[in-house]
Amino acid sequence: MAALLGAFPARSGTDSAGLALVHAIAALDRLRLDQAAAHLTTARSYAATTPPDRQRRLRMAVGSLGLRLARLGGHFEGVFDQVGTLLTPANGQSVTEVALSADLRADALLNLGVTEAWSLRLADSMRHLEEGAALARRIGRPCLEVSCLGHLGFASTKHSFSLARQRCEEALALAERHGWSDDPVIAPAQATLANALVRTGEFEHAAHWLKRAQHTSDATSEPAMRLLVSLTAAILSATQGRHHRALHGSC
Repeated sequence: MAALLGAFPARSGTDSAGLALVHAIAALDRLRLDQAAAHLTTARSYAATTPPDRQRRLRMAVGSLGLRLARLGGHFEGVFDQVGTLLTPANGQSVTEVALSADLRADALLNLGVTEAWSLRLADSMRHLEEGAALARRIGRPCLEVSCLGHLGFASTKHSFSLARQRCEEALALAERHGWSDDPVIAPAQATLANALVRTGEFEHAAHWLKRAQHTSDATSEPAMRLLVSLTAAILSATQGRHHRALHGSC
């Protein structure tokens, strides 16, 4: 996507709402949050002049990316404040509108569930991530389903590490079927599985998944996920008596 965007003239991102949205997605994927915010502002400015049949789609797309921006920036209250509209199913709309509404609703449930998980509202997180995974499965969005299942693993640690492990393994199996074993989308499942295995004393198995999580949780992963990877590495190092490494969150 970045390569395609590079082929456009320098200022073309300000000439199209759709292109501004794509620029925002690319910036979010690289954690360039200020750039993403600027592109969303550009896209939002087109709302009043967009033809009526496309206005709702534009506002929903901007709203969905705004949720992700708030989540990645740690502005969790912003997620809770903005999510309501996107969670409302489309009624009396065209087939295209209903399909888009379902797609963005699944994405909104993911963002809401992740935000609740990192806010330690784990029961709410589990409910929304389960709903998001089910919706993503129903509308054929496996990438969203993998994300929901991976984060659901973390939220499930409230109940049991066995349940957390089960959710993570579901995400890993689905990602494997689609060839995403090394994609950052699977990092939450890998990191949570490693964490659960450390806490149940399966240190060798945990080290394997931690190494995988460290590989996929690169600089473009969200800060909370990198924190989980570092915390898990520190705990594993401590169990092995490598206290200096534990202090640095590494193994």
